[in-house]
Amino acid sequence: MQPWAKLSNALLVEIEVDGKVVGYLGLDDPLRKESLETVKHLKALGVKRVLMVSGDRKATVENIANQLGVTEFFAEAICGLWISESFSGCSSSRTD
Repeated sequence: MQPWAKLSNALLVEIEVDGKVVGYLGLDDPLRKESLETVKHLKALGVKRVLMVSGDRKATVENIANQLGVTEFFAEAICGLWISESFSGCSSSRTD
């Protein structure tokens, strides 16, 4: 097995020099241990809806969400307005 074959969830980048492939680079966004513990704790407390919002690309967000057991996720979020428009019940207006 090639070493890069273990990087099934990674983004594989081909490295070329003068049009010739000289190598590959695997970029991965590993799951942090405390993230899984936090989601488990929230569910144990009875939280019924756990959402994941990230600016990362969809494939990365979906992979992390699956590892966390989160079924509702939104990728490529770039601003608070996008988030408020994407979730029902959210408001982009602020009251002080």
